[in-house]
Amino acid sequence: MGFTRNSKNHNDIINIYSINCDTCQKNIEVPIKKSQKENSSGGIFRIVAIHQCAEEQVAYLLFFDDHLALRQKVVTPVTIAGIQESDIFNEFQKTSLKRYGGFNFLRKIFNKDLAKVIYGIILGQQVVVVGNKLEVEASIYSLELFARHRNYSCDSWIEEKSLADIIGTKPDLAKYYQNSIIVDLSKKEIFRGEENSYALSLLNYLYGVSDIESFEDIIKNEINAVLEITKEFILVEEISEIESYLSTLTLEEVPQEVVELVVALSAQLNHIIAHYYRSNYEIISPQEAVEVKPNRIWFFDFILPEVYFYEIKDDLPYNFKEEKILNRIKKLIATER
Repeated sequence: MGFTRNSKNHNDIINIYSINCDTCQKNIEVPIKKSQKENSSGGIFRIVAIHQCAEEQVAYLLFFDDHLALRQKVVTPVTIAGIQESDIFNEFQKTSLKRYGGFNFLRKIFNKDLAKVIYGIILGQQVVVVGNKLEVEASIYSLELFARHRNYSCDSWIEEKSLADIIGTKPDLAKYYQNSIIVDLSKKEIFRGEENSYALSLLNYLYGVSDIESFEDIIKNEINAVLEITKEFILVEEISEIESYLSTLTLEEVPQEVVELVVALSAQLNHIIAHYYRSNYEIISPQEAVEVKPNRIWFFDFILPEVYFYEIKDDLPYNFKEEKILNRIKKLIATER
């Protein structure tokens, strides 16, 4: 996954400590960082590591001395309630565990389908999480990490309709969000959302992270690396520049899944790239681009016969039944605009 693994956090590692799980006997490798050692108190510092033991995920709280010798080990299950009630973690570690615990909770319920939600959040789609309040708030606490690159708004729990980017609410209020991605914790289903290889790779990569204190930084670094490429790509001014730029990324060994995400993000910001994206990655001249499906009246499946522009009836065979848009078109026709 990705090309940001060699981050500044990796350069901070001074040693790797190996320990065996007493239950499953698997070997656990725990990175020890210079920054963690510098935060020692009385010659002792502690590290939290995550381990997937059989069906249960557990947190290892490891205490080291200044000579990097292990002095004490505490093992506890990673659960939403358990993290909050525990008194063995400091506030920073609790925050890290809650974010990772919320992610793991969602990953366990939805498996690879959680990638649809991650992709939606990165692109800026509205995501609504419904279910038990405690579980909803814990889930959103984790999902917010994938929106930090945007100026987003969040209502972790609200019992009325909201326009926020990420919303937590009761299941019976999901009906108000017919165009949003719905994460239903009670039914264990995700409604709407698009599959994406980048989001799936990021999901799988994060699931294997044992250094939970770096969890947030890993997400930030991965997404920021994509954004840096996007900032350059959206500057293209000619359709002919697109594939030469993408070829350069390929030569630089940028993964295909990253390139696809860059194109999807850039399509929202540059109309030339939008034509390319909507035509399924084909170079189409501006004259031909008007025939591309999303550039027709977009909620129809076909090119509209000319007669439809003079009278729009309620029984037209359109797929996207949005009353407000339909009424707006009627008004425009009435004023001959």
